[in-house]
Amino acid sequence: MIPNLLISLVTGILLVEVAMVTFGGRWFLAQGKIISTKMNLFFAAKTDDERQVLVIDAGLTTLRFSLVSFLYVATLAAIAGFLPWFLAWEEEQNVDYAIYVSVIATLWWLVRYIFKKKKPETVDVNYNVIEKWLHWLALGSESVRRLSFDIERNYSLPPKKNSSGDNAVYVCGLARSGTTILLRLLDQQKVFKSLSYRDMPFVLAPNLWNRVINKSSKEAVLTERAHGDGIAVDFDSPEAFEEVFWKTFCGEETDGKYFKIKPATKQILKDFADYRAVVANSKFTLSENGERQFRYLSKNNNNIGRLKSLCEEKTTTILLVYRNPVDCALSLFRQHQRFIESEVEDSFTKAYMGWLSHHEFGPGHLPFDFAAKDMNPALSTEDPNYWLDYWIAVHIYLLEKHDLDQIHLVNHDVMKSLPREVIGAITSTLGVEADVEHLAGQISAPSKSKTPNGDFDEVLIAKANKIYEDFSKSPRNIFKPN
Repeated sequence: MIPNLLISLVTGILLVEVAMVTFGGRWFLAQGKIISTKMNLFFAAKTDDERQVLVIDAGLTTLRFSLVSFLYVATLAAIAGFLPWFLAWEEEQNVDYAIYVSVIATLWWLVRYIFKKKKPETVDVNYNVIEKWLHWLALGSESVRRLSFDIERNYSLPPKKNSSGDNAVYVCGLARSGTTILLRLLDQQKVFKSLSYRDMPFVLAPNLWNRVINKSSKEAVLTERAHGDGIAVDFDSPEAFEEVFWKTFCGEETDGKYFKIKPATKQILKDFADYRAVVANSKFTLSENGERQFRYLSKNNNNIGRLKSLCEEKTTTILLVYRNPVDCALSLFRQHQRFIESEVEDSFTKAYMGWLSHHEFGPGHLPFDFAAKDMNPALSTEDPNYWLDYWIAVHIYLLEKHDLDQIHLVNHDVMKSLPREVIGAITSTLGVEADVEHLAGQISAPSKSKTPNGDFDEVLIAKANKIYEDFSKSPRNIFKPN
């Protein structure tokens, strides 16, 4: 009696947890709505061609829903029936077990339902079991990443035509320099198209992935990102997932101390042109006359290590964002502490950050190898001076590289104090028509409180400010106040 009841208790709770954690009911409800919508569209269709397309689409969706539902039910049945089968219980014991499990599962579900905080679907790395498995599959294996891109290229790459270039735009800079806000402002313009959270985890096959799971069914609910910096994101928010391509085809080198960005070969740059095409101008998004409708847009701070490679395409525009060194260094230090304190020590979280080559701060921080020669090896990441020293080393390197014709410097501090002027200069340089007033209104005013310089060494501050001044005087600035 007691062992039977204990086994029933564990099984009942396990069944509810698997049911709630794995799907939480959202997937089934969403798929049901999708099937219902497609059937309604079928009855409203006016031509046989439209009906044929909808029948096939609805059929595939229904088949996928049926297969997943069958596997789901089979999994729950296997969990419930394994122990009675394994222990070879008598019929009476099986009946008692079934009653106990049903009652316990119902009660536990009620408890979970009553006390569970209702949260909208948000964008973070707290994925459920199936989502984690998909991330391991899609991002953890180089072979799978390469294969997914090859299939995507065959599936959605538009016919190649003689072209003068695709006018791609890259936003980059040292982390915490203000690249995210600039990306989000540009992404609001219909002429640009970028990777977003909807493309995870198959970021090398965005069109195919969209077709497989119908990502449009995900609700876009804004929530503050893990940085705690007031920037809200949802599934439609653009993000720096482009690095998955570079990691796959260029590889990644680390010695445990530094992060080395390997140069791209001509073939890799050709592959990258195809990647930009499937993201921004797949054969499904071309205009009726086969012309491009969008310009590829990305924010990838690791691109500061491949500026020359990106500039091989002469129509490229690079917006290199820089920020006053003390504010940037203090922000990096605080983010590093935040991620050290909050990141759960689990294998998935570590792997996730590694898949995205997120070495900017946190437990997986690795400074760029090109900055190593100008860094003080005696400084620790727990010392704010480390981050100011790192800012100096990175920007010494960028001073040597920023003279490439396609690079335009964007002073984040000037953009905050004179948003209309800077945004106007950026959109003018890019040849984009935009509501400058509306975009400028989204930029918060400079903080009135001053950054406490006492956290930093005065010699480092003076050295950093001299480099910042050199950047500010550069003719490469997209806008310079009088």
